[in-house]
Amino acid sequence: MIEIQRKGFSIHIYEDSRPHYYKSIGIQKGLILVYNNQEVSDEGIGFGAPVVKYADKTYFAREASLSSQKINEDLVITKKFHIDSVFRVRLFGKSIKLPLLDRFTKFVSKIHRNHKKSRILLDPIFAIVRKIMVRPSDLVYSSSKGNILISYRMDKEFINIHVDTSELDKVGCEEICIMNEQGADFFRKYSDSDGSLLTDDKIPSWKMVSAEKARFADIDDKISFELVRLPETKLYLGREKFKGHLAWTGFAYCISSEVNEFEYNIRLEYK
Repeated sequence: MIEIQRKGFSIHIYEDSRPHYYKSIGIQKGLILVYNNQEVSDEGIGFGAPVVKYADKTYFAREASLSSQKINEDLVITKKFHIDSVFRVRLFGKSIKLPLLDRFTKFVSKIHRNHKKSRILLDPIFAIVRKIMVRPSDLVYSSSKGNILISYRMDKEFINIHVDTSELDKVGCEEICIMNEQGADFFRKYSDSDGSLLTDDKIPSWKMVSAEKARFADIDDKISFELVRLPETKLYLGREKFKGHLAWTGFAYCISSEVNEFEYNIRLEYK
């Protein structure tokens, strides 16, 4: 583990898949925010973590390697994410490969994500399913899709994140998303440069950002992170909170598979 200390907070990054929380237990994480000596990522997979969408499935990293070096007095951390895993439905203790069931679970998840009123019915059903099945999906190894290298450089206000996808197998790749997530229990307020202000369940679970700048903060506005909408990318915002299953807040930059290098900044504010 590498730790970066800043006034009022710090950042952790791990070579393994910590922190282990809910559905993201086996996924390799990016930068994890620490506030009042507590990691506040919940199920979120951190700042600068890749998710790759192929025609058949969405792929994640279960394995990674971590390195660091000093460049002009700045610490630059590089994490090589091995894109090697997919989620598979789990029935009564066993992971199963059943395309029809996969499509059905994706369909139900899409309804849950896009239609808030459906959650009144679906959330109790999900709770029962989880109780019966213990864990309804597993992150399992699949054929390797290569690597994505992500480098992190931090100064007083910004985290600079550089993404290199040149080692990724692009055959059948539809989109590369770089996630920037922390915890839903902590980050409960959304605002943007268009004047939107949303809290808790009023925040959509997945929506494209149209404003130039967008920001998540804790409910007291003591600490926040902000991203800027960039050309030739799609910027999404989201927050999902469901006890025992989902607990993330954050943004995703989605880029074309033709892009080999991508760079952006996260503005961190602490009051």
